[in-house]
Amino acid sequence: MNNFWTRVVSGIGMIALVIFLILQEQWGITTLAIIIGIGCHFEWLKLKGKLTTLNLTISLFYFFIILFFRQINNSDLHNLWKSIAIFLPILLGFNYTKKENKIFNINLIVNHLYISIPLLLFTLTPYTKSYFNHYNAMLPIMLMILVWSSDSWAYVAGKLFGKHKLAPKISPGKTWEGLIGGTILSGLTGYLIVQYLLEPNGGFIGSDNYHIFNPLKGIILGISISIFGTMGDLFESSLKRKAGVKDSGNILPGHGGMLDRFDAFLFAAVVFTIVSRIP
Repeated sequence: MNNFWTRVVSGIGMIALVIFLILQEQWGITTLAIIIGIGCHFEWLKLKGKLTTLNLTISLFYFFIILFFRQINNSDLHNLWKSIAIFLPILLGFNYTKKENKIFNINLIVNHLYISIPLLLFTLTPYTKSYFNHYNAMLPIMLMILVWSSDSWAYVAGKLFGKHKLAPKISPGKTWEGLIGGTILSGLTGYLIVQYLLEPNGGFIGSDNYHIFNPLKGIILGISISIFGTMGDLFESSLKRKAGVKDSGNILPGHGGMLDRFDAFLFAAVVFTIVSRIP
């Protein structure tokens, strides 16, 4: 099987697994966050040159603690921020007692800001501000569709019109035309999702999606995810460039590592959770 078909088959399998787990409600989306988190934490430490059994254990321990706080507080974002505010001083105090490992301590903190917190927020996406106790699978699916489509739209726009490099030293293939075209088309995609997939007669998840978002919020979400997703992609590309590697890993055949596939998603999950809860 050549590389193209390897990418296609593994890509379809990954999308199917993501949607299947999201549809299993809370345990499913938490399992998905754990799978992504373990892979991303491992690859982050590898890229930073700090991958040891001890460092990975500490990193995953705090990741699971963060998810534990999320389970305690259910979907209340305000209480989650209070839990994180208590958790961070403990993290700082624990790590800075190990002076011989000080560089890693800073990396560990950034690690959780970059990976753990976005994944925690991802587990909140099925809940809106008005429906804390109602799991709506279409909302995380909407997030995933916007992330995937944004990348595709930017690629197409860049191929057709791309002339001006966006960040040539970090990601030579990205152009300003691709970013602008991808952002506009992602806004349109967000509008279409809200207009047709979240309506009672058009939604394939169910009629209880009606009036959760208005079309304008769909446009804002699409635009925001395109911009922040690109930032996430560039951030991960800069990590790989500093590490001198092409891919963050090889766990996904034809697609590289977890960070390669979910770099845009980590930034997008934060902005989706925040914007979706704005009245």
